[in-house]
Amino acid sequence: MSNEINPFIVIAMFVAIVAYGIMNLFEPQIDRQYDFFELMFPLSEFAAGGFALVVAKRYWGSEVFGRAYLSLGIGCICAGIGTSLFGVFEVIYGIDNPFPNWNDIFTGAYFLFLLYHLKSNIRYFKRKFSRKEKLLIIMLPLTTTSILLSVTFFSFEIPGSVPDLLSKQIKVDDTTFKLVPVNFPSGQYQHIIVSDVTYELVPANLTTTRYEQIPLSDSPVNFVPITVSNIVVRSMIIEEDPIFWVGIGLQIYYFSMTTLTLSLAIMGSYIFRRSMLGNAWGMLLLGIGLTAIGDLIYYFSAVYTYDRTYPDIAFWTFGYMIISYALYLHRKTV
Repeated sequence: MSNEINPFIVIAMFVAIVAYGIMNLFEPQIDRQYDFFELMFPLSEFAAGGFALVVAKRYWGSEVFGRAYLSLGIGCICAGIGTSLFGVFEVIYGIDNPFPNWNDIFTGAYFLFLLYHLKSNIRYFKRKFSRKEKLLIIMLPLTTTSILLSVTFFSFEIPGSVPDLLSKQIKVDDTTFKLVPVNFPSGQYQHIIVSDVTYELVPANLTTTRYEQIPLSDSPVNFVPITVSNIVVRSMIIEEDPIFWVGIGLQIYYFSMTTLTLSLAIMGSYIFRRSMLGNAWGMLLLGIGLTAIGDLIYYFSAVYTYDRTYPDIAFWTFGYMIISYALYLHRKTV
């Protein structure tokens, strides 16, 4: 049976996600409110899981496809549960950046199920990889993971950037102040002294809700520059905090699995490109690639802070929409 891609469906999904992304960009995040944008993300994961289970049932009598698509379906459902729990912890209960937490069990399991799905399909049709193919599978995860870990452990200061601006702000009660270094206090503003440097607290006029304006700290004046957050990390190493090592292990796992599954999806698209499943696998690659881009945006942005208005949520939602359509195409192919 035909599994030709319907361009009108793809265009409609693209238009819908562009509108979704634009509205998400301008609609501010409100704490303790689980809004439409946050709800659509796990729903798209559950939808992809449902489509995968339907495909698994259709191919259950085959040697490999039934188990492979069952694994994909369970994985997407696990991803939906993990995302939902993250929303419950962060949005409803107000736990800032709940990492690691119970939601990581389900999110971490998603990558294992996705990896099994990709590996099973690829190895069934291609028993041996060339040197170039092995290099792609190894180098993409290794390079990306190394870059992401470097960003995590080391601070990069860019004058005028968001982290640079945030590092020069403090919040006292409900008022945000800019830290302006001066030689002698003018008497016009309150001032503080940090490491023999005098700063005047000049009221800041905030013009955006896209970024959290409060650096993370338990101190009374909430003063910990985000651009030197690696110092906080090093102090945690000295204290040998086991939670820190669990978090670092999860970061390495997420970084490597995201790019490894992307590499295998590219390989699968290459193998299936001229087969009956060519169109379906091409769409599946696109969907997995979009979710991987969303993951990478999240990994980089969450080094400093995270806000729902970031574009990663649109990439995630659109990616799972494409995966659902790809699985629909798989369902049509007999």
